[in-house]
Amino acid sequence: IRPTVNYLQTALRVTLTLRFRDLPSRMHAATKASGAAFILVLAAICLHLPGWEIALKSIVALTAAFLTLPVAAHLLGRGAVYTALKQLDE
Repeated sequence: IRPTVNYLQTALRVTLTLRFRDLPSRMHAATKASGAAFILVLAAICLHLPGWEIALKSIVALTAAFLTLPVAAHLLGRGAVYTALKQLDE
């Protein structure tokens, strides 16, 4: 099942990334796919290892990831814009 999940994550990331024209939007789309994959992994862990402690740690990890993924994408996008990176569609 893991190769199927990896394939779906890659397909989602490519589809969302190619849909947008500018770099910051593409970076934003790439973090959405990573967030979705992280949710699926944590859900699988919670189903495999039931318990309040695992669920609480998963919620804390998910919160930390959702706070840091968009910030990282924004910083990468700003760095690319400031270094005058050419857009992919030009």
